[in-house]
Amino acid sequence: MSSSENIEKQEMQDDLHKARNLIKKLAQEIEELVRSPIDPPTFFREFLKRVVQALHAPAGAVWLLDANKQLQLIADLNLRETGFYEQPGSLQKNHQLIAQTISTGEAVIHRPGNPATPLPTDHLIILASLQRNSEVVGAVEIFQRSDATPSSHSGMLQFVEHLAGLASKYLSKDTETQTTTAVGPVQENYDQFLNALHRSLDLKQVAATAVNDSRRLLNCDRVTLCVKRGRKVTVQAISGQDKVNHRANLVRSLRKLSESVMSTREPFAFYGKADELPPQLERLLTNYLQESESRMLLILPLLKPDKLVRDEDEIAGKVRKQDKPQPLIGCLVIEQINESEPRAGVKQYADLIEEHIAIALNNSLEHKRIFLLPVWNFFGSIQEWFKGRKLAKTLGVIALIVAIGSALAFIPWDYRVEGEGRLMPIERRTIFATANAEVEQVHVNGGELVEKGALLIELRDKELEMTYQKTIKEFESKLTEIQALETEIGNLNDSRRSAEEREAQEIDLTGKRASAVAAAQGFAEQLKLLKTRFAALKITSPISGRVTTEQIEQLLLNRPVNWGESLIEIMDESGPWRLELEVEEDRYGHLAQAQKAMGTEALPVEYILATAPEHTFDGTLERISTRANTSSENSNILQVNVKIDEKEIPNLRIASEVRAKINCGKKSLGYVLFGDVIEFLRKYLWL
Repeated sequence: MSSSENIEKQEMQDDLHKARNLIKKLAQEIEELVRSPIDPPTFFREFLKRVVQALHAPAGAVWLLDANKQLQLIADLNLRETGFYEQPGSLQKNHQLIAQTISTGEAVIHRPGNPATPLPTDHLIILASLQRNSEVVGAVEIFQRSDATPSSHSGMLQFVEHLAGLASKYLSKDTETQTTTAVGPVQENYDQFLNALHRSLDLKQVAATAVNDSRRLLNCDRVTLCVKRGRKVTVQAISGQDKVNHRANLVRSLRKLSESVMSTREPFAFYGKADELPPQLERLLTNYLQESESRMLLILPLLKPDKLVRDEDEIAGKVRKQDKPQPLIGCLVIEQINESEPRAGVKQYADLIEEHIAIALNNSLEHKRIFLLPVWNFFGSIQEWFKGRKLAKTLGVIALIVAIGSALAFIPWDYRVEGEGRLMPIERRTIFATANAEVEQVHVNGGELVEKGALLIELRDKELEMTYQKTIKEFESKLTEIQALETEIGNLNDSRRSAEEREAQEIDLTGKRASAVAAAQGFAEQLKLLKTRFAALKITSPISGRVTTEQIEQLLLNRPVNWGESLIEIMDESGPWRLELEVEEDRYGHLAQAQKAMGTEALPVEYILATAPEHTFDGTLERISTRANTSSENSNILQVNVKIDEKEIPNLRIASEVRAKINCGKKSLGYVLFGDVIEFLRKYLWL
């Protein structure tokens, strides 16, 4: 062998030795990183620096699956410089490569130029899987130059796969640390969980405490409690949910699976693989796993606990204990979403809490079976008031209530129906327009006293005037025509015509004169009627009294009015007065009953005036209207007239406001005070 060949061989051995030393050094550094308490992003950044440096690669990246099974970039080194983000569709292509690596769990190298495997960049890509507790959860991706020699590909792949295994130890170590840290304080709270579980007998509270507190204690992802009543199994509570939707596919599939497992009366465990299961149970399990995506499932049947104390007959030997299996009352379902291996909390506490949950659930079910339990609780709370010092207070309150009730029921009191109205004279007239005309002149003012027959208003009807003038002209025309015909008839004897001609002409003229006379008489009658209408335009007062309408000139002068329109109101203050009240229609029954009981319609009335509120006056009921009217407030009212002695009232004033109370006899004090409430209940609730 020549010396040059020896030199080349020696150099190759030296290079190989250096490479091995570098690998050992990198492995030692990564193992130190695995043992160090650093977070995953920091660990994988330092991890990539060493791997990329050792391979003289342009870039590298680490991808991990999150809780939703979505790929997330945890750390990268020079990834942007590779043009990764500039290539269209590069992220989708890259995810396909990583997903394939995660599914197979094998390290692989992808070369550019292969149409069957499109790459995100033009680099050579090396992929190795990352595992956490034997489960593939991500991948290490190295971007190598595409001109690297093919002979080095195998070595680079083994190198990356070896270092990825060290990184997998870090992930498994991180999970164990988190589990240990989480289980430690939960174990200290075990007694608190038991106290909360047995604190209540209410089924909903027991179920909620069982699933929510046990989930934290077991350090799992979801806990569900199913309850069996008779042959029916229902999902009672799910951790993290306030209410269970029994129509949801997840709940329905879990209920069916729980029924099947409970029928075996044996615990059921699923740790990622379902081997040698009955076909029916395997089908139910598959359906539920498709809905829940759980990786670990543990179903623990809950049996009714044995009695702590045996019955007297059983102790005496009169009754033999039957060897029957304990009844099923439900099951506890424990789930993990991401890991198929049970966490430390599940292994440590699952068997311990099973019995306690069964006892608490059985107690709550027995408590719920008590007949009319809410009623007994109500009476029990009332009974508490009759213990200790509360007894005297309770008796005192009851005695006071009885005394007040007796007083309201048996003490008679005057029941009076209230009404509001006005003080008005009985004798009054409303003056109406006598034609469709215009007010030409007003002869009175508001508040003025007038005598009967006094002129109040003059109207002017221009159409009536035109009709009158036209009728006069036509009447005078007919009179002139009659006079001319009479003259012509008188001149017939002086005519030289024959006797027959004069006779015929006389007959004709006589007929024309008779027609003219009839027409003239008709016009005379029309003139007489027109004069009557003219006289009616002068409106006079029908009675003596006071004009109560104010601002008459401002309202009426030179204003057109229609026939029958109200113009003025006149009231006789010197005559008798009365009260005109408005009483609610629903009070009529009390008035009618009082009139019947007293044998008279003249019920006593007390009233006060707004002009003299310090005095109370008396009157008697005179008349109640036979029909109801609608008030300004859209309520039904009755018009009630009250007879009074106007001489008792100082300073009579028309339309003074009045508040009156009509005495309807004696009724109980309770009805007087709370009659409106009683009538409301009778009216709307038919009590």
